[in-house]
Amino acid sequence: MKSAEATAKPSLPKYWVFRITEALPIPYWQTCCLYSCVFFAVLLSALIATGADFSNKTYIRGLVLMPLLAGYITALGPMVSNSANRMIERLEYCLKPGAPVDRFKTETYTLNAKTFWTWTIIFQTISLALQLLGSERENSSDWVIFFARQFLFLHYTFYAFLFVKILQISGFLDKWVVASVYKSADLAAVGRLGMSLAGLVTIALAFVGVIQIALEAPVGVLVMVVIMSLPGYVLVAFTLYRPARVVQRKIRAAKEAEKRRIADAIHDKSTLLVLGENLGGTDLMDYKKRIYYMREWPFDFTTIRAFGGFLLFPFFSWTCAAIITVFVRKALM
Repeated sequence: MKSAEATAKPSLPKYWVFRITEALPIPYWQTCCLYSCVFFAVLLSALIATGADFSNKTYIRGLVLMPLLAGYITALGPMVSNSANRMIERLEYCLKPGAPVDRFKTETYTLNAKTFWTWTIIFQTISLALQLLGSERENSSDWVIFFARQFLFLHYTFYAFLFVKILQISGFLDKWVVASVYKSADLAAVGRLGMSLAGLVTIALAFVGVIQIALEAPVGVLVMVVIMSLPGYVLVAFTLYRPARVVQRKIRAAKEAEKRRIADAIHDKSTLLVLGENLGGTDLMDYKKRIYYMREWPFDFTTIRAFGGFLLFPFFSWTCAAIITVFVRKALM
């Protein structure tokens, strides 16, 4: 007899038109690259049709960056899902019996119409305001760039889906993960959940900044790039914090329970059974010290170092690009 989990069919994603990576039967990285190429071809055709002067670096920047960002944002959803699935595999020995792992791996995003349209209007309004305040449109080609940017901001609706996915992951961890002082190292997989997403956001931001600087973008454009990138950094922070916070509460509870066991053993002048071994005297005091200093957050040193590098890399690359550009200009003068 098949279990309920085995017979349950994964529900189809709502608003699947925004899940471009599920529309084609090829790996999602190939799908994102193909989508970027289509975006590039359509944008290039529109600029040629309107007689764009490609000596104007505004059009070159748009052709390079907007298709790239469209493909990159499209890749965020599968990136989070794949990272979550790897995390669950590493948590194999930290889950309660009967945890619906297979169902977790096949669950997709669900988003009600109210939330969807709220996020869409927010991103469209913000982008429209930024463009109207900071852009000058003197000919038809400028309007092509204007509407291409507006369409690009529509992709930021993906952040709503990712937000819902992180809530689903946190709910699963809260219900099915068992934390103990003996398995805290295994739970570091939760802290690594957002690393691939952080890397993707970092690389995209660094590339965008370097291209803008190399093509002599004005300061206002760079400020707009930073503003556009803020949702990505907020999402990374949320991906790192929310699931880790759930596990941190469980580790703290397990740690406090173990500290009470140690205190009771010391008070009763008895030994404490730890992993099949009776600890007493100096061994018990050493164990008490180890438990006292045991970290509660599921972040190991590798994760902290990687995240610090991701945080600094865009600004480092921007600085290097600016310095190199200055030297190149001086050399050509």
